Amino acid sequence: MLRAELSAIQKALADAIQQHSDAARYAAKSAEESRREPIRTIIVSGALGTVDEINADATRKREDYWQQERLIKWTKRAFIAASIYAGIAVIQVLVFALQWQEPKALQSATRNAVCVASNTLIETQRSNRAQEISSSKALQATIDNFHLEQRAWLQIGNWSFVMNDKTTPSYQALIFDSGKTPAIDVTTLI
Repeated sequence: MLRAELSAIQKALADAIQQHSDAARYAAKSAEESRREPIRTIIVSGALGTVDEINADATRKREDYWQQERLIKWTKRAFIAASIYAGIAVIQVLVFALQWQEPKALQSATRNAVCVASNTLIETQRSNRAQEISSSKALQATIDNFHLEQRAWLQIGNWSFVMNDKTTPSYQALIFDSGKTPAIDVTTLI
């Protein structure tokens, strides 16, 4: 859409410059043709006329000449003004084109920054999960070591195997409790 507008502006500027160029050529051509007009001459045939008629004719010729000079001068000024206007229009089109491309570069840079930030966030989340798992395992190992350290340690000292009534065997053992907590409800599977 923006390219279409830019193209339309460029075409309008080209048309305006062409119109100004045509007008300047036409004005220069008109001025040249008016210069080529033959100067009115008085044909003397018998009498020169009155002094007033001769002075009036000379004044009219001077006025025509100065009017043509003013027309040429204003035509040149109009052409210069049109050229300056066309130059300003071209500069505006170039500035507009640069400004139009600048947001694209900003969009691209923003898109890249968002992509980098997104990747950084994903990596941070992965790292946090790995650190959480590692911390959880370390905490569990610490808890297990604490339980192991705090438990009751039993040591069997002297023991003996005794047979009562020759049918029921039993044993006797001396057990030492050496842990940080007392051993309660001790059972054996023998």
